[in-house]
Amino acid sequence: MRSTALIAALLLTVAAAPALAADEAAPARRLTLEQAIAISHDNSPSALSARHRYRGSYWQYVTFRAEGRPSLDLSTTPVSVFHSITRQTLPDGRQAYVPQTYGTSYASLSLNKLIGWTGGHLSVSTDLERTQGFDGDPYTSFLAHPVSITYQQPLFAHDPHKWASKVEPRRYAEARQQYIEDLEAISANTVNYYFDLLTAQTALADAIHDDAITDTVYAAARKRVEDGRATEVEALQAQLAHLNANLRMTRARLDAASKQQRLANHLGMREDANFELVPAIVVPRMEVDFPTALEQARHNRPYAMSFERQLIEADRAVSEAHATNGLTSLYASYGLNQTAPQIDQVYQNPQKDQQAFLRIEFPLLDWGREKARVSVAESNREVVRRQVEQSRSDFDQDIFLRVSQFQIQAKQLEIAALADSVAQRRYRLARGRYMDGRLDLNSVQIAQNEKDNARRSYLDAQRSYWWAYIDVRRATLYDFERRIPLTVAFDGR
Repeated sequence: MRSTALIAALLLTVAAAPALAADEAAPARRLTLEQAIAISHDNSPSALSARHRYRGSYWQYVTFRAEGRPSLDLSTTPVSVFHSITRQTLPDGRQAYVPQTYGTSYASLSLNKLIGWTGGHLSVSTDLERTQGFDGDPYTSFLAHPVSITYQQPLFAHDPHKWASKVEPRRYAEARQQYIEDLEAISANTVNYYFDLLTAQTALADAIHDDAITDTVYAAARKRVEDGRATEVEALQAQLAHLNANLRMTRARLDAASKQQRLANHLGMREDANFELVPAIVVPRMEVDFPTALEQARHNRPYAMSFERQLIEADRAVSEAHATNGLTSLYASYGLNQTAPQIDQVYQNPQKDQQAFLRIEFPLLDWGREKARVSVAESNREVVRRQVEQSRSDFDQDIFLRVSQFQIQAKQLEIAALADSVAQRRYRLARGRYMDGRLDLNSVQIAQNEKDNARRSYLDAQRSYWWAYIDVRRATLYDFERRIPLTVAFDGR
């Protein structure tokens, strides 16, 4: 009675569960793991985010480089009108308040350049100013500087551009390598989603096959009962196995549909995309040795590249602390100027216009502020040095563990492939012996379970190997198959 009730319950469950109709699904698209990885690099939302992060770093570096190039600047005030009372010195030396009403126009064109190796600023300019009086006796006057050369040089000061020229190229190189590393991380996620669906599709194919086989076994069991060679219990057991196989098939369809949607979303494709995954049984074979992996990781990984930049930035902070104790700068200017009531006269017989001065600002009493600032900066620099040393040691250890993990997964894949082959063969032999009446049903079911477990273990081993393969690439940004560093063809624009 309990067996009959269980069979009825299984029948109701199978009948109520929804199934995927093969004729309603979109046409299947064959997809290999390599193709899925390539699509994820181009279309996945994660790849688009990584691309825009790199683009921001690219344009930041372009901005830095532009700051060291000459700039041509135009400054103009087309119209200004003044009506006020101002203090003026009269010819006899007395001060008097005089009402004034006048208008001015001004324009200047200058070529400016930062001198990178000195930190100074060089400027070559020309300008023209016009003044028009309105009250009393109207007048017009022009003032021109046909050419003016100015140079300003800080002395014994912190040079921001010099330090930026050391930091910014390194920061941009890190950003480029970070983009490559982000793509490898996307590849690792693609491996997971791909094998999730591949495992589900394999389970579905096995479930469909098992459903057909258990149906055949059930028919054979009924025949053996009719012939008196088996009891009704054995027939019910075969029927129960067939119903369980049918239920597993229905659940496998739902699971495959869910995993297919997740992969489509990850690849940035339509949710109703239908994939027919190609088993990734052809795995890359390459020699991954620790010395090469460590050398390439130190050279290619943005995290390892940042160690040197952190030390430079710590030195820059110390330089800034030393520079806050005073200001010394040299200013020199040489040019020509002239004034006249007519614009055609303002460029005739120009006069010299030159000046130079040395400016010094130095605190005579600062109550130890400079010493404290420098001490703080030096202490922070020492902290950074110790942290970098520890990070380098941890980094090397991490590379060793990743390489070791990859080597272990390669060995486990070989064992899992052999175990799957043995389990498949054992199941075929057990099923054949049962059909010949030389083996009981329990032995067949045990062989079937071992076959299913071996197939799952083989797929898991494939997943682990591919993930370890991508992980060691991500850890080193190095292609061990072609023996070249990973690159990306993208300029950020």
